[in-house]
Amino acid sequence: MFDQVLWKWIVELLLIGLVAALLVVLYKVARIRPWDGTYRTYLPRVSTPLALIFLMVLMETFILKHVVSTGLARPVYSYLTEMAV
Repeated sequence: MFDQVLWKWIVELLLIGLVAALLVVLYKVARIRPWDGTYRTYLPRVSTPLALIFLMVLMETFILKHVVSTGLARPVYSYLTEMAV
């Protein structure tokens, strides 16, 4: 159907899960301190969207260059990265 071997699907799912887990942890850590309008509370809150963009681009590059996704699975990561940016 998607012309991929099983290990590629497993790697792709593990990477998506790892990125999702990192973003959830970063979001939780950034929201520990209540908002008071200072840079000290602003910068951790901005780190989550910036990390999302960075990790999505990194994951797309890794999957397309090292895992070598082909067929219908290839445009999925470009789409996810576009949605993140």
